[in-house]
Amino acid sequence: MEKNGLSIDIANAAAKIARGRRGLEINGKAEAGLLDFQAGHALAKRTFQEAVASGDVELILLAEYLFVTQELAESEGDEPEGMASAEAALQSFDDAFLALKAVEEGAAYHIAEQTFPHHGQWRYNGLPRDAFHVAAIAHKTRLKNGLSRLGLPKLDRELAKTRVTALGAIQQVYVERQQAALRED
Repeated sequence: MEKNGLSIDIANAAAKIARGRRGLEINGKAEAGLLDFQAGHALAKRTFQEAVASGDVELILLAEYLFVTQELAESEGDEPEGMASAEAALQSFDDAFLALKAVEEGAAYHIAEQTFPHHGQWRYNGLPRDAFHVAAIAHKTRLKNGLSRLGLPKLDRELAKTRVTALGAIQQVYVERQQAALRED
């Protein structure tokens, strides 16, 4: 999977989901709304699964970043809490991309690693709980909190679980990159 295809698919998926939700609230548009809602979820789920299968940490993180960006663009003005949460997630993803870049530079990350406390709360599997882990953990929590609502449509629950799985998968790959960067001396 390449970045352009992923970007298009994620944007289309989130837009269809939003359009479907809006259509479900309009008399005479409910059937078309349901079809958009279902198609958007199917495309999003498939795209996230393909991104995870690629094993490309940046691609998986980009998928989540783009999905949240599109959700924010499709949001209603009367959703200040949800908008603030999405904006915070995007900021933490920006930081995660910087951490990913630092890990890829190896020697520089080795120096940065020394600035993290070695106390357990500052570590993830013995490695620095840097901006990447903070973003992944916070966003998994954000998605899981959304799952705690009663009456959430099954498709929304399934997609949220797929996204949580994707975040867990990239954390494991990221741990391997951290380990490799710290082995370089």
